[in-house]
Amino acid sequence: MTITIIMPTRFERDYITEAFQSIYNQTRKPDEIVIVKGHNQAAQMNQAVNSSTSDAFIYLADDDLLNPDFIARHEEVMNNTDADIVCSSLQEIGLRNGVHEFWDKPFMCSLIKRSLWKKVGGFDAWPDGQSLVDGQFFHKCLKVGAKISRITEPLWKYRVHEGQTEITMEQTEELHRRLKE
Repeated sequence: MTITIIMPTRFERDYITEAFQSIYNQTRKPDEIVIVKGHNQAAQMNQAVNSSTSDAFIYLADDDLLNPDFIARHEEVMNNTDADIVCSSLQEIGLRNGVHEFWDKPFMCSLIKRSLWKKVGGFDAWPDGQSLVDGQFFHKCLKVGAKISRITEPLWKYRVHEGQTEITMEQTEELHRRLKE
């Protein structure tokens, strides 16, 4: 299996070097890395997946970090199951600290089959062009019956810092309401 890391960026100067170091430190290196910059996250992600050539991809924000065995562990699970998505729990760093199960932060930093991305038609933008891109994609995957395998231990670090966009409970409820329509 070939794997691409996709990094949409706003060039978080304080963090992007650490993100690249976490990629470099992988025990199983990615086959390619695609970096995209822009204002519409859905368009960035679709552009990145379209330009990649791999069987699967990992979305990594430019301020988050992978544990050294992230790719190897996710690939092993995907190869040994019929999963379309492999995810793991996360550890928050920065302004908040703690460990969270995958379901608290859907889709982010998961290994996703390219074929599933094609099947659901890629990423869609929320009206503001930014928020909930990953959450909407995850829910589209569930609607088509995507199979998800989960690694319970935290294998990546989600950075919480001032100025970032995070999903609120109200936005989650609105997403669920729209998906039912």
